[in-house]
Amino acid sequence: MQTPQQSPATISVVISNEYGLHLRPADLFARMAICFVSEITVRHNDRAVNGKSILDLATLAAECGAVLSIEASGPDADAAVAALARLVESDFQAEIPKAS
Repeated sequence: MQTPQQSPATISVVISNEYGLHLRPADLFARMAICFVSEITVRHNDRAVNGKSILDLATLAAECGAVLSIEASGPDADAAVAALARLVESDFQAEIPKAS
């Protein structure tokens, strides 16, 4: 018997960092993302990348004012999108938990 698939949790956020999603914020985002079991995808314009990959995130070239869509699928999807949205909205100043 198959279990029904849950819809992915999704949230949209605006990059307020004046330099956009460069390597430092991409690193912080990816480090937070890997703390979650869920698969995380970040979309900008027509691109979708792995939210747990610093390089993938940096290739989005998301500048200040860009809208990102954060999508997570898995058992902790709601918590993942909420935490990642808070990170972006805090201008990448939120504390990153240590991965276990």
